[in-house]
Amino acid sequence: MRFDRLTLPVTDLRRSAIFYSRYFGFNVGEPEWQADVLLMRNPAGIDLALRRVTEVTQPDLYRLGFRLLDGEHFSRVRAELMAEGIEVETEIDDPPFHSLRFCDPDGHPLEVYVN
Repeated sequence: MRFDRLTLPVTDLRRSAIFYSRYFGFNVGEPEWQADVLLMRNPAGIDLALRRVTEVTQPDLYRLGFRLLDGEHFSRVRAELMAEGIEVETEIDDPPFHSLRFCDPDGHPLEVYVN
């Protein structure tokens, strides 16, 4: 058994599709639609279903973590996030572990890390 699909409620499908494509490699080239849900896939074969809602409410405790390929990949993503003005909540720099915690456009807590 393996984890391979995540559904997230989002208020703006286009904005979220661009965000997850840019930072996490989810495909927007040929997205698949099912009603108000946009299905995307990343190179690791994980499916992301973005579901259109009018308001996003956050559960008390969760965070989506993305392990990056290596330190160079981490540095590239960090630079892009900073250039876009995305607010980093926490940054851990404890070699060989590096981590950034931030939120997506709908406030979903995310982490990118390399170890």
